[in-house]
Amino acid sequence: ADLETILEVGSFSWSWMEPIIGQASFIFLVLQFVRSQAINLGLKPYGHKILGVRSKRMCKKYPQYDPIFLEWFSESDALYGKLK
Repeated sequence: ADLETILEVGSFSWSWMEPIIGQASFIFLVLQFVRSQAINLGLKPYGHKILGVRSKRMCKKYPQYDPIFLEWFSESDALYGKLK
């Protein structure tokens, strides 16, 4: 049997998982780089896009109010829970 000691088991499991962990780490690294470059170019990340969609929805829902103030309010409000 190839897996007689704990060292052999560790070596086998590491050689099996290392490529998967390496690929996942590389994907996260690339995603972080893409996000930072998008911010450098002035593009809005996903959270800001959601705030924009929410402000447009609020302007449609309450047309009797000034759209500028509705946009300011909806973009300043927290996405999740309360600001502390």
